[in-house]
Amino acid sequence: MKSIFFVQLLFGIFLNTVSAQDSLLVKTRNMYVKAAQNEDMFNEFLLHLEEEEIKASPTISGYKAVGYFLKSRYSFNPFSRWKSFKKGKKLLKKAIDTAPAVVELNYLRFTIQTKAPKFLHYRSQITTDKQKLFEYLRKEQTVIDPDLRHRILTFLEASDFCSEAEQNDLKVIRQAGLAMEGI
Repeated sequence: MKSIFFVQLLFGIFLNTVSAQDSLLVKTRNMYVKAAQNEDMFNEFLLHLEEEEIKASPTISGYKAVGYFLKSRYSFNPFSRWKSFKKGKKLLKKAIDTAPAVVELNYLRFTIQTKAPKFLHYRSQITTDKQKLFEYLRKEQTVIDPDLRHRILTFLEASDFCSEAEQNDLKVIRQAGLAMEGI
C-alpha cells in the first residue's frame, strides 16, 4: 500500500513539474513575440531568460540564442550588432545540432532567417526549416504541442516564404486542426 502511495506521489510531482515547465515555455514564447516588437519587452525577455527557474534545455538555449539576434536589432553600434548576431547564430546552431528533433528550434531559426536582412547571408536553412515545420504540422494532433502548432501556423500563414500551394496546405492543416478540436 505504501509503495502505491509513493508511486502516486512521484507521478504527481512529475506531472506538476511538467506542467510548470510547459507554462514556463508558453510564457517564454509569449515574451519572445513581444520582445521582437518592442525594445522594453526585449529587456524583460532577457531578464526572464536569466531567472533561476529557467532550466537549461535545448529549447531554452534556442530562446537565449534568439535573444542575441534581437539584441543585434536593438543595438546602435554596428560592431555590437554584428557581434550579437554572430553569437546568436552560433548558439542557435549549437542548440539545433544538440537536439535536431526539437522542431521548435527550427521554428525559431525560421523566424530569424526570414526576417534577417539579405546582406547578412543568413537564409540558407529556410527551405529545410519550412519542410520540418510542415512535417510537424501534419502530425497527428495528439502528438504535438497545440500552442506551438498555433504559433507555427500563424507565422507561416503570414510569411512571404510560403508559396500559394503551401498557403493552401496551411488552410487545410488549420481546418483539420479545428475539426479535431471540435470547433
